[in-house]
Amino acid sequence: GQVRKKAPNPSKQKYTWYLLAILLITFIANSPILQNGFTNWDDPNYIIDNPLIRDFSIENIKQIFTEVYFANYQPLHILSYLIEFQFFELDPKGYHVVSLLMHLLATALVYLLLKVLSANAILSLIGALWFGVHPMHVESVAWASERKDLLYSIFFFAALITYIKYIQLKHIKWFYYTMLFFVLSVFSKAMAVSLVPILVAADILYKRKFNLKLIIEKVPFVVLSIIMGLVSVNASKEAESISTNSIYTFTDRIFFACHNLLQYVAKLIVPYNQSAYYSYPVKDTGIPLEYYIALPIVLCIAAFTIYSINKNRKIFFAITFFVMSLFLVLMLLPVGPTIFSERYSYISSVGLFFLFIVIIEKLLANPTTKQIRIKILSGFALVYLLFLSYQCFERSKVWKDSFTLWEDVLEKQPLSAHAYNNLGDAYYKQQNNQMAIESFTKSLEISDDDALAYYNRANAYANSGSFPQAIKDLDKSIELDPDSYEAFNKRGAAHAISGYTGKAFNDFNKAIELNPGFSEVYYNMGVSTLNLGNQQKACEYFTQGAQLKHTESLRAYNDLCFNKY
Repeated sequence: GQVRKKAPNPSKQKYTWYLLAILLITFIANSPILQNGFTNWDDPNYIIDNPLIRDFSIENIKQIFTEVYFANYQPLHILSYLIEFQFFELDPKGYHVVSLLMHLLATALVYLLLKVLSANAILSLIGALWFGVHPMHVESVAWASERKDLLYSIFFFAALITYIKYIQLKHIKWFYYTMLFFVLSVFSKAMAVSLVPILVAADILYKRKFNLKLIIEKVPFVVLSIIMGLVSVNASKEAESISTNSIYTFTDRIFFACHNLLQYVAKLIVPYNQSAYYSYPVKDTGIPLEYYIALPIVLCIAAFTIYSINKNRKIFFAITFFVMSLFLVLMLLPVGPTIFSERYSYISSVGLFFLFIVIIEKLLANPTTKQIRIKILSGFALVYLLFLSYQCFERSKVWKDSFTLWEDVLEKQPLSAHAYNNLGDAYYKQQNNQMAIESFTKSLEISDDDALAYYNRANAYANSGSFPQAIKDLDKSIELDPDSYEAFNKRGAAHAISGYTGKAFNDFNKAIELNPGFSEVYYNMGVSTLNLGNQQKACEYFTQGAQLKHTESLRAYNDLCFNKY
């Protein structure tokens, strides 16, 4: 007989249309990022000035996968920029379009993950919309340099979905998919190692029998996690993005971690007073009481989580998912200059959303009150999600450029030396030296031991022709950071212009001693030598700079030295 074509599932088609509607709302809520430019926070390092993304070559790809870049080993993150640069070069819109499309993909995966966990399509759709339009996620989507969040999250969600499929269907192919997605996630961002304890939590959720097979399954995940962890810690220590001499004790950091955990919960429910930068509390004035209060609350949550293993494993899984995906960035280990970062809520929020699905299912379990509760909850959800969508739309505008970003930070964190320093850098790049100097000065009034702020103000002074002030600031910058070859180079240039040739070449030579591959110093030595009337010697310096691919050195070599020496 004739084989009948399988009839389409009307219910499945309906939910597909609902999901497309959610993705459209998510697109609209985040759409202001398409009008945004780059900012001066990491974008120059990862995109604007990144030499690894200029040429799509075997050499660059090899370097991306074999070397640490900017204190991180994130090869797929850098590779994504290499591919995009071939299409968009330095047009920020192209990068933002890709980021937004990736966020839409992540939102769709969140729906699939929540659905496979809860088997409730409607609540999973609401959870996906909550994820897609949440203003706490804007930082991961609107910040071009934070592409790694989107990349590793997509693979993270895919790995967890396939692992649950493996548990449910008991087919080995799903386990292999999980391993593949985990590798891709870890190669996008090392924080993906947090998937390992979440896989264990999934085993508990689905009541898998604890045996040797269960342990062996986790071995490749654990081994890769240890390797990536060691690489990341060593890279961060070398770049001093992990502080080993913090003014805060480990006990202080326990309180910070507990407070951060509760702050993520609070801001994911009601996003208030959002900022791209959260400063540490001032040690001299004492840690605020709210940090100490957080510890007993977190201990109660921990006790409740353990208790829930036997009472409701979905609650246990939701809380474990939330905590484990944040654990590495709760600031028990001091990473970076901020105490709290909104971007870390991107994956962890899904645990909280799943917890709310579990709670709502409990609220709707009683058939006598189900309909009235559905009406009340639906009305609340509509108002709440409209509020989040509006907040997301407005928050996306904050990332328009460096000025809007750091002015917003200063509105929320008026004593942020880091924000004043970055605002000064934005003015400096616009050749507004006076405003740059004022911003750097405000930064130093708040924190007078910042070598970078002195270095930056020195550049602004030099640009405005105030070389004595520039030299004074560079003296202080070098005192605070004696290994800064850039500061020695700048001070050498300032000395040369001021007529102190001996001091200039002492600084230039020190810069080379600290970093022989620093190309700019050879150009400055060439210019200084040329001004002394020794063109042949100057050409030797320009040649060295050109060999290191310094653009100005190459231009000087072609103009003055080619076929002459």
